[in-house]
Amino acid sequence: MIEYEEDSFVLWNRMLFKLRNFRFALLLALSASIACGLLHVILDRSEADEFETGMSLSLGVWGSFTSFVAFLLTFRTGHAYGRFMEGCDNLHSISSCWIQVLGNVVAFCNYSTVESSKIRIFQQTLLRLASLTNAMMYADLEGPSDGDVHHAAFKYSLIDPGGLGHRTFEILKGEQNRAELTLQWTKLLVVNEIKSGVLSIPPPILTRVFQELDQLFDAFAIAVKLADVPFPYPYAASMEILLIVHTLTTPLLVINWTQHVVTATISVFILTFSLWVVHLIAPELENPFGHDTNDLDMQKMQEKLNLSLLTIVGPAAQMLPQLVLDIDDAVVRSRETVRKGSHLKQNTFNDMVQPAKDNSEVDGKDDGGLVIE
Repeated sequence: MIEYEEDSFVLWNRMLFKLRNFRFALLLALSASIACGLLHVILDRSEADEFETGMSLSLGVWGSFTSFVAFLLTFRTGHAYGRFMEGCDNLHSISSCWIQVLGNVVAFCNYSTVESSKIRIFQQTLLRLASLTNAMMYADLEGPSDGDVHHAAFKYSLIDPGGLGHRTFEILKGEQNRAELTLQWTKLLVVNEIKSGVLSIPPPILTRVFQELDQLFDAFAIAVKLADVPFPYPYAASMEILLIVHTLTTPLLVINWTQHVVTATISVFILTFSLWVVHLIAPELENPFGHDTNDLDMQKMQEKLNLSLLTIVGPAAQMLPQLVLDIDDAVVRSRETVRKGSHLKQNTFNDMVQPAKDNSEVDGKDDGGLVIE
């Protein structure tokens, strides 16, 4: 996906000329304007009254036709933008559901009374399955591939895939519905750990994990719909026919309304470029999961999700912050923090991570705030 500074002049971005819609629209507009200029020069040097009379058309009629084409373009582009944002929402929903699943499961493990080694094995297995399943979902969203190894998602980084064994990937290699299979493995893993006692929290609370997994698959199914179902062909074909007619007739009509070749050339360029560049935006946006320049960066999202999952299962997430003050002092200090003119100097995150010489505010109590559960 193209990244740029929103408060800067985007035309200076070198990626502009890599956009297919910009390059193709520019080529068509230049061709039409050059043809108009040459035709205008030829007509100026010859008597072409019969030609001009034959090609004359009311400006109002032509303007109505142009407005009609522009309206259809606006509708399709708006539809394409809606699909793009829906796809973006679904990818982030998938990541959000994975984080909720891992976060809840890790928290539920704190309720278990079985040995910690079993809990850690379960968490590490679930961690790897979550990363793998997410990548398999991204591969499905890319659409059909020429071979088993041509999906870009198969090259995305996974969390220690070797920890699941080669047998796991041999099974996946021969399977078409890889995302569904790995998600089912995840559910089976959770059920097995309920039986083993690792997940012993009361069932009404535990069902939340399965609800989140189902919500995750719902978001994935909607994203697959966007990837598999294109914009209706009759509408797209009709739009291109109308645009071609408009592009061919515009130079012939503009030369009858303008006396100067420069004015005619510029007018044709603006009219042709503006319609085609908007029309060609739609195919760029309708499927945000492909390999176009401005498609979503799913590799970056995979890497970001991996880091989030590692944080949830990591040692820092197993530690619970504890209050290091007496309860009476804590009540006073909490009120003092939000009071205007407070004498407390440590009210922000930056204040607390300053060197130790500035941390005398905590009454001599420092590292006792974290305990390993």
